[in-house]
Amino acid sequence: MSAIGATRRRRMPRHWAAALIAAGALAVTACASPPPAAPVPPPSDPASAVDCSAEWDVGWGAIPADFEPVAVYVCDPVLELAPSVDPPLVLADPEIIDEPPPPPAEPDPAPAPAPATPRLLEGDLPALLAAFAVPNDPKWPGPCSAIGVVVPDVWLVDADGWAIRPAYPVDGCGLPKPGVTDALAEFTPAD
Repeated sequence: MSAIGATRRRRMPRHWAAALIAAGALAVTACASPPPAAPVPPPSDPASAVDCSAEWDVGWGAIPADFEPVAVYVCDPVLELAPSVDPPLVLADPEIIDEPPPPPAEPDPAPAPAPATPRLLEGDLPALLAAFAVPNDPKWPGPCSAIGVVVPDVWLVDADGWAIRPAYPVDGCGLPKPGVTDALAEFTPAD
């Protein structure tokens, strides 16, 4: 084989290597395109009063630009519906173990839960408003955890008594960012 043939054999792998590097650079560039813009929720519609019985998917939105809150109310159904403490366990008397059990009592119908009562909170209102103003993250293109998160139902009320229900800023998987709950942790009940 001549020297030219040997040179061509050495150059072919270099050409392939250059082509593979170029293809890899193109693939990385294509994958590095910016994610889609984060969705911005529409402004929340003002209500005439705080409504703790409102459905969870109704009324949440951005704080309107012309809305100036002066009070914060929280409807927390998790705290309102917490079960009472179970009675202490009573051990069976060995003498009555051989007796047949009494007939079961007719179960009482479960009462319908009362709606949560709005609680007025006092604290750093500008810090809470700043936490609500954080933009949503762009939708994450990868997999997300299949979990649910329960957050307090926050209502902001203006000087005229109109109430809005601001939407929590969310991460790329649609989960609430911790800023609002961190700001709420600094509030205390006014009652």
